[in-house]
Order: sequence, then structure tokens, then C-alpha cells
Amino acid sequence: MKLILAFIKKNKLLVIMTFLLLIIQLITILYIPYLVAHIVDDGILKNDLNVVIRLGIEMGVVAIIGVVVSILCSYYSAVTSTKFGTFLRLSIFEHIQKLSINEVENYGTSAFVSRITSDVVNIQQVVIMLFQMILHGPVIGIVAVIMSFGVSIDLGYIALATVGTFMLVAVIVTWISFRYLNDIQKFLDKMMLVLREFFVGVRIIRAFDNSKYEKERTNKTFEDHADNMKKINKLFAWLSPIAYATLGFSMMAILWVGLFDVQQGAIPIGEVTAVIEYTTLAILTLVMAALVIVMIPRAYAALKRVEYILDLKPTVNDPIKSKNKIKEIETNILVKFEHVHFDYDGKENYALDGVNFDIKKGETVAIIGATGSGKSTVAKLLLKLHNISKGAIYLDGLSIEDLKQDDIRDKISYVPQKAFLFTGTIRDNVKFHNKDVSDELMIKAAKVAQADDFIQSLDHGYDSVVARGGQNFSGGQKQRISIARALCKPADLYIFDDSFSALDYKTDAKLRMALKEEFSEKTLLIIAQRVSTIMHADKIIVMDKGTIIGIGKHEELIKNNQTYQDFAKSQHIKVGEE
Repeated sequence: MKLILAFIKKNKLLVIMTFLLLIIQLITILYIPYLVAHIVDDGILKNDLNVVIRLGIEMGVVAIIGVVVSILCSYYSAVTSTKFGTFLRLSIFEHIQKLSINEVENYGTSAFVSRITSDVVNIQQVVIMLFQMILHGPVIGIVAVIMSFGVSIDLGYIALATVGTFMLVAVIVTWISFRYLNDIQKFLDKMMLVLREFFVGVRIIRAFDNSKYEKERTNKTFEDHADNMKKINKLFAWLSPIAYATLGFSMMAILWVGLFDVQQGAIPIGEVTAVIEYTTLAILTLVMAALVIVMIPRAYAALKRVEYILDLKPTVNDPIKSKNKIKEIETNILVKFEHVHFDYDGKENYALDGVNFDIKKGETVAIIGATGSGKSTVAKLLLKLHNISKGAIYLDGLSIEDLKQDDIRDKISYVPQKAFLFTGTIRDNVKFHNKDVSDELMIKAAKVAQADDFIQSLDHGYDSVVARGGQNFSGGQKQRISIARALCKPADLYIFDDSFSALDYKTDAKLRMALKEEFSEKTLLIIAQRVSTIMHADKIIVMDKGTIIGIGKHEELIKNNQTYQDFAKSQHIKVGEE
């Protein structure tokens, strides 16, 4: 409901226009049976041709107005529905961007996609039908009952029983259906997850010859979803037969009672005709509304799921009072970690446990450690992708808790562990931060990343197409383009999170040499597991199980730090070798 009210507030004129057209449309629909009654009573039965002609012309004008208004009503209903769908998608998308990485991963990519696509479509369909069908039924039903009571008490009770019975059945069926629809959506989410895993992991499935198991798992998911759909379809299958049966019996009753009253001279035949038309119109409109009612529970459940996402509170927030820009402070320290503790989702074991270090401006600092030692967590906390549990992190002399996320990320350029390319061209990917960056800067970044040579060898160079996820490039090529993208962004700190892992040793060495030459004044944080990648860093931090167990240059650590020595030996680097 909050979403609907927010949309109405934002689009008052459009909603008011749609409702006004809807009211005019209803008036034209309800006015025609009234004219028919007067044509019969005042024209045909009294042999007054002038009345028939006058009322006939009036009916024609009303019908034309009704057609025009109906077209406009359909148009504005469609516009309202489309705008509401866009409003929902933007609201969900903008809110997801505010959530932390953990929150996004915990909820699941497939679930978010379902909310933005199928759930919004379900809501949109009901919104457009709400204007065109659902509001008509109750209004016409109420008018039919009132008109019937105005003609005859007996006819009024018949109309009331007819409309009331069908509306009661529709409400009961809708209420029962709510129990099924949440289960249906859960199975839909599960089905999307299973299909996504199958398509993403198809190579592994085939390599392990596990296609039979995956087929059985997928079939079971499809069958579970089909079973739930059968239940709800059986339930709604009763609506139309009940509607037509109700209409048939009501017509019999109205004709029986109405003709008897006409014979007795109690009511004019034209008014009986009007009651029949109003009741028929009410039932037929309610039947059409019933077809839409089938969609209401699903749309309501979809709206609840969308609201659930929008009610998720981001755990990483900007400060209430924040400076618009990071204030430059006269200090030689760019990054400082002070007794930083961090745990994922309240787990007992800290991912970082009392971490202390600093990075000077223009310094190249490296972090090395085994998998799970907390290396990448350092980068994520610097980018404020998570909140720290204890301690403080300073960027340019200011605590990141006092800085906006955008301001922090403007200062930092980041290359993730897993290289990811966006669909488009290589040019689009390298210029991802700023499309207006000059080609000269783009090529310079690519040359430093050792990507320019292979890009230029492609038929279309930097305008070569990048397939989904960069599937048309090797791991090393994707990694180099990803590095070029980061280097194309002006920043004070460049973070390379195990970003050289897919490069051969020769390319790795060339890239590091180019970085030293072209980015000598910039601050670099290199996270790696290769000793050869980091051995020339100004400072190397050795991590193990979330703690720092050594800080120094390569020459110092290779002599004094056992963990660093183990890394070096495993990579065939001898003590004292550089």
C-alpha cells in the first residue's frame, strides 16, 4: 500500500485523469439502459415516434461518447500501469544498490531478478485491469440493485441476491487462493535458481557426467510447480460456471416476477427491461472482473515480496551529517587501519582480528596470505562494502564512518578477484567510469594493463563486441581489460585484489613495471598469493587467519617470517633471491 500511495502522490494528475475518464465511462454505460426503458415506455408503448427518435439520437450520442471515453480510458489505464511498473522497477533497483554485498548475496540474485521482472509484470497486469474491469463490476452491481429496488421490492431482492451471491463466491475463492500463491512463487524462485545453476554450471555437469541427476532435479522442480498451479486453476475454474448459472437463474426470476407485475399493471415493461439489462450488465461485468480476480492474489503476493525487499534496511549507510566532498588533510598517510575487527553476520570468528597498518601516499603496499586469511576483506572494508565491527579505518585522515560511500569510492579504483566484463564493447568497458574519457587515456590504461596489443589485433580493436560476461575472451584477457578499466579511472588509491592471478609470469612482470613507470606517484595496494607479484613492493603485509603476522620488505620477510618463507619456497623462490 505504501508503494501505491507513493506512486499516486508522484503522479496525481495522471491518476485523477484516469479516474475521471473511468467515471464518465461508467455513466455512459449506465445511462443507456435508462434510455432504453424510456424508449419502450414513453415511445413504443405510446406510439410516439418523436420520443423514439429523440431518445434514439440521445442514445447514439451517449454511445459515441462512451466509445471515445473508453478508448481514452484504456489508453490512460495502460499509461498508468506502465508508469507504475517503471516506478516499481526503479524503486527496487535503487534500493538494491543501497544494500550491502552480504544482503544481496543472502537474498539471492535469482530472487531479485524475479522481483524486478515477473512480480512487477503481475502487478502491472492487475493495475490496468483494475481500472478497466474490477471497479466497473461492483459499481454496476450496486446501481443494478438500487434501480431494481426503485422499480420493485421483489426485483430488488432478486438483483441483490444475484449480485451478492456472485461477489461472495468471488471473495471466498480469492481468499482461499492466497494460501496457494506464496507457495507457487517459492517454487518459481526455486525453479529459476535450479535453471540458473544448470546453465551456469553446464560444463561441470557434463564433465562429471551428472546430466541424469540434474534432469531429475529439474523435473521434480517443474512437477512441484505444476502441482501447485493445478490446485489454484481448479479453484478458479469454478468462477465462470457459477457466474453463468447465477445469471441464468436471476433472469428466470426477474422475468417471472417482472412479467407478473406488468400484467398486474404494477410496473411498466420498460422498467423491467432496464432491470434485466442492469442485472445482466452487472453479472457480465462481474464475470470479466472474476477473470481479473484470478490475478489479484498473485499480484498481491508479488506486491508483498516487492515491499519486503524495499523494507530491507541497508546495514551500510552514509552518515546523517556528511561532508559533500572528502576534505584534503595535510598528512602523508592515505590509509590507516586501527585495531580493526570484522565478522560476517555476527559469526564468532573474526575475519579480521585487531588489524593495524598504514599506507603512505605514493607507496606500493602488498598483502599476501593463504585463502581465507582476510586479504580481500581489507579491500571490501576500505570500499565500505561492509561495516567494521570494532576499530577505525581512516582515508586521508578522516574516518570512513564519517564519509559518504560515493566520496570514498571516488578516491579508490578497484580491480576485483574475479574479472567481470559488461556486455557492449571493449571501449565501453575500459571507459566504464566515465564515457567522456579521451581515447588517449584509454589506450594508456590498456597499455599499462598489457591489453593494448591483443585489443589492437582484433578486427574491430576497441570497438570489438564483448559477449555476456566476457565469454569471448580468455581469463587473462578479461583480467587485463578489467585492470585497464580500473587504471582509466583517476584515483588516489588503486586496489588490485588478486588481479594478476590469471596472467602468466612474463605479462605479470611487464604490467608491474608499467605500473611503476606510469603510476609512480599513485598509491597501490596489491593483494596476491604470488610472491613474485609483490616482492618489489615498498611494504608487504603477511596475513594469517585474520591477523597480521608480519610487515616489512621482501628481503626482511624472506629471512624472518616463516609463513612468507613457506610461500616463497612453494613458488620456488629461494631466500635472498629477488
